[in-house]
Parts: sequence; C-alpha cells; structure tokens
Amino acid sequence: MDILIEQEIALHQYDVRQNKAEIERLLHPDFKEVGESGTSYDYRSIVLLT
Repeated sequence: MDILIEQEIALHQYDVRQNKAEIERLLHPDFKEVGESGTSYDYRSIVLLT
C-alpha cells in the first residue's frame, strides 16, 4: 500500500508531471478520472498533455 501512496504523491509533483516517461510509468493504461470541474481524463489524454 505504501508504494501506491508514494506513486500518487509523485503524480502531484511538478517535475514528475512534466516528464512523459514518468507519467506513462505511473499511470495504468486504463486510467480514468473525473476532475473537480467535471472534465473527464483518461490515460491517452493525460499523456498527450505532457
């Protein structure tokens, strides 16, 4: 469980979010999320934004 918490925290770090290889490593290809604004995100959209 600790590794999952560490990975989640890493995703909030600016330098990690700017590193496409790290994003690809940390997110599962089936990743999906709905943001606070109601916008939907998936793995492909996140990787393309990087």
